[in-house]
Amino acid sequence: MRKLLTLFLLLTLFSCAHKRVEKVRATSSNDSCFSLLESFQRKILTPLEKARSINDQDGLIKGSFAEIGAGQDVSGTFFKAKKASGTIVKTISAYGKEESNRLYGDGQRFVSKQRLFSMLETEFKSLKELEDQFQSGTKLFSYSNSVTTNKNGSGHGWIGIRFQVD
Repeated sequence: MRKLLTLFLLLTLFSCAHKRVEKVRATSSNDSCFSLLESFQRKILTPLEKARSINDQDGLIKGSFAEIGAGQDVSGTFFKAKKASGTIVKTISAYGKEESNRLYGDGQRFVSKQRLFSMLETEFKSLKELEDQFQSGTKLFSYSNSVTTNKNGSGHGWIGIRFQVD
């Protein structure tokens, strides 16, 4: 159930705040995760409220954020939501191509599926190295995005979440 909760919270955090969250079925009404999911279904939550819900998990959900280029707002939402130190293990903003290449390897394109997968893998691996320092039962996730814009304000990007599966 905790895996479902983690995925649900992360995916809905990045969804439009004005859309109603679809009903998610849980297996047990006694599960505390079920209560949290039910509260999500009763109210339309803003991204800040969603981040706060994740941050309020008493350190049982921990992750890293790697944001390259124009998409550097998600980790900021978690910091604004308070109690981010219980959730965020690391956040990195590699705006320049040189630093991004150093961290995640050279690629044909700066904003690409290949770069996103490299970011997710690198950041998740760094979390796994710290896993023995976290309390038992902690679920890990790595969130990455790489976004570009142009002069007229349009652009494209890649976003991904890798999370721990038992």
